[in-house]
Amino acid sequence: MKLQFNIHYKTLYGQQLAIYYSIDNKRTSTQMLLDTSDGVHWIGDLNLSVGKKIQYHYVVIEDGQESSEAGDDRMVTLPKNLDSIIIQDQWRAKHDKTRIFQSSAFRDIWLKREKKTRSRSSSAKKTIQFRLAIPDIPSNVELGIVGNTFELGEWKSPMKLGEKNFPIWETTISPKSNYQSLEYKFVILHPDTGEILLWEAGKNRTFHFNFPENESTRLIISQEGFHFAKPWWRAAGVAIPIFSLRSKSGLGIGEFSDLIPMSDWAEKAGMKIIQTLPVNDTLASMTWVDSYPYAAISVFALHPLYINVEKIAPLTKKADKDKYRSDLKKLNKKKAVDFEAVLETKFRYFKTQFEDHGEEQLGSTEFKKFFRENKEWLVPYAAFSVLRDRNGSPEFSSWSEYASYDEKSILAFCKTNGPNYKEVSFYYFLQYHADRQLKEARAYAAEKGIVLKGDLPIGIYRFSADAWVTPHLYNMDEQAGAPPDDYAVLGQNWGFPTYNWEEMSKDNFSWWQKRMQKLAEYFDALRIDHILGFFRIWQIPMDQITGTLGMFNPRLPYFKGDLQRIGLTGDPSYFTKPMIHVDFVKELFEGDADWVTNTFLENGSNGFLQVKDFIRSQKDVKEFFEQEVSKDKSNHLDNVLLLLTQVLLIEEPGSNGEEFNPRITLPTTDAYKRLNSADKAAFDRIYHDYFYVRHEEYWKKQAIWKLPAILDATDMFICGEDLG
Repeated sequence: MKLQFNIHYKTLYGQQLAIYYSIDNKRTSTQMLLDTSDGVHWIGDLNLSVGKKIQYHYVVIEDGQESSEAGDDRMVTLPKNLDSIIIQDQWRAKHDKTRIFQSSAFRDIWLKREKKTRSRSSSAKKTIQFRLAIPDIPSNVELGIVGNTFELGEWKSPMKLGEKNFPIWETTISPKSNYQSLEYKFVILHPDTGEILLWEAGKNRTFHFNFPENESTRLIISQEGFHFAKPWWRAAGVAIPIFSLRSKSGLGIGEFSDLIPMSDWAEKAGMKIIQTLPVNDTLASMTWVDSYPYAAISVFALHPLYINVEKIAPLTKKADKDKYRSDLKKLNKKKAVDFEAVLETKFRYFKTQFEDHGEEQLGSTEFKKFFRENKEWLVPYAAFSVLRDRNGSPEFSSWSEYASYDEKSILAFCKTNGPNYKEVSFYYFLQYHADRQLKEARAYAAEKGIVLKGDLPIGIYRFSADAWVTPHLYNMDEQAGAPPDDYAVLGQNWGFPTYNWEEMSKDNFSWWQKRMQKLAEYFDALRIDHILGFFRIWQIPMDQITGTLGMFNPRLPYFKGDLQRIGLTGDPSYFTKPMIHVDFVKELFEGDADWVTNTFLENGSNGFLQVKDFIRSQKDVKEFFEQEVSKDKSNHLDNVLLLLTQVLLIEEPGSNGEEFNPRITLPTTDAYKRLNSADKAAFDRIYHDYFYVRHEEYWKKQAIWKLPAILDATDMFICGEDLG
């Protein structure tokens, strides 16, 4: 059988279109280059055996790089009664806003089709199959097509399309003449009467085609999207952390199972989405500090405190039941979550449940399946948790044993018949139940038409199982944060290591893909915290406290010659040292100015002071205040730290004084205000170019490099948070 592919795609010089195809769901795919005579209409022919299924997608090739169209593979079945199939496809652009309707949130929940009708088929020698990809259609209506020919109802009698392969809608007509000049529109129909409720907006769709003589041929016209005059879908939702979903059945804190009554409430309130904060395990120090949800000790493990004790199994002993009711009443009386009390109480009951039911449940088919599917991250996470407990700290570099992760050693540590297995399997047990309870809540919410929306933190915790197992994936000698702004004038220092994107890219960002796939087991929508971090992240040296002296990573520093051509006079290295004027010290410290000067500074020239040699960074200042400064002077710490930020350029690490970056919020510094007019004008040009021009395209390419593999790993509805 001859199979011909046609697609309209306007290419630029040097671009080439191709398809990748496979037969009958085989994993290996074959590339076929397409031909064009005008750079717009691309065509390619294949000869294949009948009775097969072909899966394929289009790519653009440029300079050896490939960019794929959006969406899953297309599919065509090759029936035995045809000589040829001619396909007219429409390119699926990744930036098309309507692509969000292809996500699981819309397809499987909000716009789910409960009853799917089959499409009309035909065994005639000449057939035209219309395919329209449209998930964004109300679930209580149907889709039709009407047009200018007898087969298309002559603009009066629309034909229904079937959605058996939703979100693809299909129908087939059998034209009587070879030449077809079609004009048509898709319409929305009443499901019972077939009445047209809504016509597509805009011009009629058109298609001209001449069937070949003496051949049995099917023409497939495959198109994307219904032309709505304006967007019709909208929804309201509620954002609430799991820990705030406190109920009578929860032990002093909100739990995954509390999402079930929350879904009932959301449905009654007409809401469609429940957004949470991150739900991963944060138990590092086993104190209230662990209540911060953005510092997880694993990006895969769920938080044990969100497990409902009684859903593990009914408590069996009367004494345990009585004590549990007493603890339940006491913790739920508190106006706010008492994190440490909840932690101690829950783990006491977790251990009771593990003693009573652990052996039986860990031997179940359900647990074995869970373990098999999650073993890659679960085993090191459980080992990390046990070693944290034994060492009293998650700071693995300080552990006497296993400070450096070794897979073979950890597998031996976690051996089923080994001495550590009881401690290790306790954490398997907790993760098994957390997984079950959150999945149960997600399924319940979906039945109510409610989407659960998760939260993906931009960073990982420095003392986490992730950092322990794969330190090469992170810049452990740097810390992430946010640059200064009106919200935080000194910037923010989150303390998380930044990502080593070059290393992560070596396996097509598989760590990220696995992370997203795990989240997709629990959520159909996801908020990506600080999505700008995928373009560039604010990176702060480990010896700095505030975010002021950080720099974006990646970045394009200036060479010395670049700065001189812009108009900066003198050696740029001069501007990398704090420029602290005597008057600025008096202004900041008033009566204690002499004490600050004598303690931290020494005379320079032209009214400027130099920092003494024993102070090399903000970390040195903080340590000095903690060890040497009396309480009556301790209030000056922030302003002494501010003195060290009075630099205008930051030398690029490793450049031997040849490359430089302007300091963020440079025009707000006292040092800038004391420049001569020529240097001030030069720094204005440098600052504007560096922060508003120089990096725009560069940072865009960074995101294009990273995000597709990450976003394409699942079909969640992805939302980006763009603050910072």
